[in-house]
Amino acid sequence: MRECGSRNLVEAAVEVGARRIIGQSMTAAYRPHGHDVLDEESPLWTDAPGCWGDAVRALAAMEEAVLTCPDIEGVALRYGALYGPNTHYAPGGAIHARVCGSALPLVDDGVGLTSFTHVDDAAGAVLALVTGGEPGIYNVVDNEPAESMEWLPAYARMAGGPAPVSLTVDQARAQLDWLTVHQLTEQRGATNFRLRETLGWRPMWPSWREGFAALFGLWPG
Repeated sequence: MRECGSRNLVEAAVEVGARRIIGQSMTAAYRPHGHDVLDEESPLWTDAPGCWGDAVRALAAMEEAVLTCPDIEGVALRYGALYGPNTHYAPGGAIHARVCGSALPLVDDGVGLTSFTHVDDAAGAVLALVTGGEPGIYNVVDNEPAESMEWLPAYARMAGGPAPVSLTVDQARAQLDWLTVHQLTEQRGATNFRLRETLGWRPMWPSWREGFAALFGLWPG
């Protein structure tokens, strides 16, 4: 369904004379590989298990439709975990509720990496790529991919919630969904090097640390 919809959107953009089309994707779709921080040449995890595999294949189809049409310039922006006002990480959001309810634990050594993207930076990248930069794929993330053992306790403190509980991998697999365990233990972060070097883009929020603090009114200004 999404593959067909993506093609239809690209065709409609061509018909109305658009010069460029921007598709929104995500860095979480990368295939995990060791402890690497991944760039845009890294493969998407199209054979991931279950519903996650379905989601990644849909994103891959969207990117292909956007990037391979010869009649329009295609750009795919791969965002990190989006946070900021009115997101899952904001007060009342899904992540905020899970953390404050002790429902998002640390799992073993917590080496799963998350790259974060503030919504202001996501919007800024779109504006920058509407008229500038070469067509192609760009990671839109902050400068500091973070292991779950680092960002999750820090987020809990700033949100005023309890410290995350700790589980073994076996306990986590018994209590949590597969995707959450994957994100906390093996997901890889991404680098924004291409966007910085080719377009001169700089994130307004270089680190999730300042961004989270601002989200909870703990950052000056």
